[in-house]
Amino acid sequence: MAGKDIYIFNGQHLISKKLLTDLGLPANIERIRLVYMWNYWTERPMYIWTKDEFWRVDKKTEKVEIGYPRKIATTWHGIPEEASAAVTYNNDLYFFNGKAAYKFHTINMTAASPINASQLWRFCPVAMKISSNGNAAHISSSSNFIVIVVIITVFPFEHKWPIILQ
Repeated sequence: MAGKDIYIFNGQHLISKKLLTDLGLPANIERIRLVYMWNYWTERPMYIWTKDEFWRVDKKTEKVEIGYPRKIATTWHGIPEEASAAVTYNNDLYFFNGKAAYKFHTINMTAASPINASQLWRFCPVAMKISSNGNAAHISSSSNFIVIVVIITVFPFEHKWPIILQ
């Protein structure tokens, strides 16, 4: 299945290779918008977003949980439709849309007003690189937090794209 493979890494070590359908996602998905692990929950499930729906994947079973997909607009209030990256940093969840970062409040399930993403890392001793576009989202650092990169594209030839957990 061209463009439907995911690779899960811990640092530079390949943990596993799977098809999106192995996780329980439908075969007709053409583009994953963003993926992240949310530290709000003790089991830290993985969330996978497409254009307007999201799935929560159980970390232990590596399967989509019952009751998914759900509509993004009815759950994630204040997150822009164009958001293409997300990361948990200092136990807070941030969504990125270009150079804007939106801190998500887990109690009332709404996003704060956007700030410039560079403000998040201004006191970090490690230089951070943040980039985001329509096909990929990437945040890199040697700091200890989860980083997920997703690129899913359909090509006429078989091409494999990664999800990286670092």
